[in-house]
Amino acid sequence: MLTTGSDFSLFLLNDLVVDVRKAPTPGKLGGRRLSALSFEAVIRLGQEFYAEHPLLHRTQPQMAERLAALLAAKGKGFNAALFIAPSLECLPAEVVVRFTAVPARVMGVLHQRQGAGRLDVVAADRQVWKRFAA
Repeated sequence: MLTTGSDFSLFLLNDLVVDVRKAPTPGKLGGRRLSALSFEAVIRLGQEFYAEHPLLHRTQPQMAERLAALLAAKGKGFNAALFIAPSLECLPAEVVVRFTAVPARVMGVLHQRQGAGRLDVVAADRQVWKRFAA
């Protein structure tokens, strides 16, 4: 189990809420190897994942949970990340990344919606990312 770099236990990756306290630990990253991994390297890893799998958080949720746990462990001051790939098999550098801090109350609502099967990209966007026009 990873410890987070912030006080957040829930982490939003695109429109997937992950309890980082319960997220699977990334495979071969032991304590020393994890501490040597930079935040920038974790972002690059996420960009590579999303370049290959633009809907990673839907098609490979366990990999997405691991990415969320790494971001939470390495980052500070945020509990949400948005990775946007402009096309399938784009270059990793083309994947846009945004971070934000979501209030605990909002994160709790999103987590409850997810548990009830009612969290989707539109709901997450309205509450957090605000990319779509009203």
